[in-house]
Amino acid sequence: MKKSLLLMLMALLMSVSTWSQTEVTIGSNNYSENQDVPHNLFYLYGASQTIYLSSEITSTGYISAISFRNTDATVSTTRSIKVYMATTSLSSFASRQDALPANDFTLVYDGTWSVVGGQWSQITLDTPFQYEGTNNLVIGIEDYTNSYHAAGTWQSTSGTGRSLSDSYDYSPIVLSDLTVSTVNNFYPDVKLSISAQAPCTRVASLTSSNITSSSATFSWPERNGATFYYSYKKASANSWSNDESTSDANVTIENLDANTTYKFRVKVDCGNNEQSLYREISFTTPCESITNLPWVRNFEDNTSGSLPNCWNVINPYATSYPQVTSMQYYAHGGQNSIEFRAGSNNSFAVLPAFETRLDSLQISFYTRREDGLSGIFSVGYIKDIADTTTFVAMQSITAADIGDNDYHLYEVSFSGITIEEGTLPRIAFAYRSTGSNRYWFVDDVTVNTVQECSRPGQIAVTPASTSATINWTSTGEDFVVHYKSSTDEEYTIISEVTSSENNHSVTLSDLTPATEYTYYVSVICSEGDSLHSEVSTFVTECAALTTVPHTWGFEESADSDTGLPPCWAKTLNSFYSGAYLSENAAVDGYQSLYMTGTSNITILPVIDWETLPISTLQLRFQAKRGSDATNLEVGVITDINNAATSFVSLASFNLSSSFEEKTAMFSSYTTEASTGTRIALRLTGDYPYCYVDNMVL
Repeated sequence: MKKSLLLMLMALLMSVSTWSQTEVTIGSNNYSENQDVPHNLFYLYGASQTIYLSSEITSTGYISAISFRNTDATVSTTRSIKVYMATTSLSSFASRQDALPANDFTLVYDGTWSVVGGQWSQITLDTPFQYEGTNNLVIGIEDYTNSYHAAGTWQSTSGTGRSLSDSYDYSPIVLSDLTVSTVNNFYPDVKLSISAQAPCTRVASLTSSNITSSSATFSWPERNGATFYYSYKKASANSWSNDESTSDANVTIENLDANTTYKFRVKVDCGNNEQSLYREISFTTPCESITNLPWVRNFEDNTSGSLPNCWNVINPYATSYPQVTSMQYYAHGGQNSIEFRAGSNNSFAVLPAFETRLDSLQISFYTRREDGLSGIFSVGYIKDIADTTTFVAMQSITAADIGDNDYHLYEVSFSGITIEEGTLPRIAFAYRSTGSNRYWFVDDVTVNTVQECSRPGQIAVTPASTSATINWTSTGEDFVVHYKSSTDEEYTIISEVTSSENNHSVTLSDLTPATEYTYYVSVICSEGDSLHSEVSTFVTECAALTTVPHTWGFEESADSDTGLPPCWAKTLNSFYSGAYLSENAAVDGYQSLYMTGTSNITILPVIDWETLPISTLQLRFQAKRGSDATNLEVGVITDINNAATSFVSLASFNLSSSFEEKTAMFSSYTTEASTGTRIALRLTGDYPYCYVDNMVL
């Protein structure tokens, strides 16, 4: 009986010895003030690194818990934190550049932490950290709670350069951000719970290699006669795969998903029912190269706020742009497009890799600016996404080049580029501003093999009153031009094209003056395939008036740019500035010409002065003023670009509050009318405005 009792006591003592813990308290609380490390609770986010000397710890083993003491009794808060640990030969931070890089740390806890003021608040680690006692210990804290507490400092002890810290309210701070932080001459007091070192230690290191889109290889130091157990999981998963055993110090896992982050872990079975802790590593499988062409993306299946999977964002300003946006107004079709915003340096959207060599590919896409102050957009390729200086622009487009705020189609071939040995260049879009904070947009991207003939590009139209010349570039030889007016149901087709090398043109005849036409150009490739330019419009110029009388009742639709009847002009550019067609008053019908202010000059259409000498003309109309005294002058200008200084008044009318008929005679104008001479109207007075109707030249 005594012998059995003795054996039981010995077993109990051995059990206590094996699992006993040592609690080490570091700090003497002799600093004059309590401090804001490991985190200033008054900020939403924060991070810190603190060095604790091996001479202060004096114990070795597995650190399983740590505690800090908040000194404000009013504090009661729950924080979301990550705890990291590392060892270092540094005994202090001489400068903020001494901050340990993130890769040196082991994540030992990620979760919530209940902090109660006036007492020690413990964090029990997810993964005990093996401290071997040779180097000093560094504890890193990241607080990503996204809320703050009005008070709360931490019991601290003085120590030159013993901690680094930073706090922020606008985005989370991570350990790598501490290279721009504050060096502190104190450290927060800490309690370390250390278990006796286990006889079965985990592998000293774990590395990954040969990572493909579906497999990865892992290696660790050999240990004679040991059996290893390994498992893995997706980083987003809650549970691990079942442990599998191996006697080798390396293993390859297969059947992984592409473009996915995984975790892999391994532990040692030392026999006698003893196993080590796991050592863990994260890795991400790359995207598979795209093999199926043509490859088309309209971004309708992508989430706003980031780029699609397997695209890369490169932005020197650490913002999320470029990204998918769901603002339908800026989409070419559907709801989504890619939105670019940048400073004076390029930001990039890099497309996925393609199995086909880049010099055998071409890309087409629709793009638009935000407005005339947008910057410079480029399409090209980047040799190394880690080095933006390796970007080569194949075509650059300025806000002036694109000309308006509509989408336009572009096509770029990569045929003929030089691919350096050992590089895998990728197609990329780049955007930079030219001083104004403006956006740029891309939609409906297609990547395909280089076609035998290229889509018509760099299209330019030169319209006249009854004709228009269309120019374009293409490597093709046979073309068809389609065009029609807004009132035509069917397109007119022309195939007689003038060509010189890759430059081509066609002239459209017998057009109607001051009319909008829709057109596109098609190239006919081999086997009857055709590639079309984007469908665009142009407006023929106004024809000069050659017959009188000519009447304006102002009942027509206003020009979308000026707000005036077709072929009229004004010196103020916007629709509702100076003069426009209004429904507020009319002699008959429902519209009249409304004029306001003294800064605008309203200009009638061009007149053929050889057919209609100006001195033989008169202008008759009905007009009335508003509530303030208004004087309406009728005259001529000789230069539309300097209308104010070239205006010559030939008649002046003091208007009444009711419509009255007025007649201006031009017989007194004896100067020979030139090409730039136009009849014009202007107002004088303190706050003049008026309505004009039923005008007859």
